[in-house]
Amino acid sequence: MNVEGILRRRRLAREQLMRSRVRVRRPTGDTVARDGVRVPVWADEHTNLPMQLSGAGTSSPSTTKTVGGVEFEVAARMAEFPAGTSNLRDNDYVDIQAGEHAGLVLRVVEADGEDLATALRVSVVAVARPEEW
Repeated sequence: MNVEGILRRRRLAREQLMRSRVRVRRPTGDTVARDGVRVPVWADEHTNLPMQLSGAGTSSPSTTKTVGGVEFEVAARMAEFPAGTSNLRDNDYVDIQAGEHAGLVLRVVEADGEDLATALRVSVVAVARPEEW
């Protein structure tokens, strides 16, 4: 059995289902604007990257958010990228620019991959679009 050949074909088939295109951005620090206000600086780590967003089910991982001093649990969704995608980190932002969920912004909760996978699957949560974008 040719495991590499099978894996290559399955990865290609998986990528064909990734209909969304995203830009992955990372906060790199901040700068001071002309009016003296600190503004975050963002680096584009990936552009036009294929992705598929999977829904949050009952067995999905979750993360805790705190709003007004109250903690609550939010279901994380799964974002799937081509298996060869590198340089994704926890807390990167995913800006969906084309596809069914265009305009949605996600934050990567956990960017760990796995061996022999057909896609890089990472946990994400929806967040507000940063004002400076």
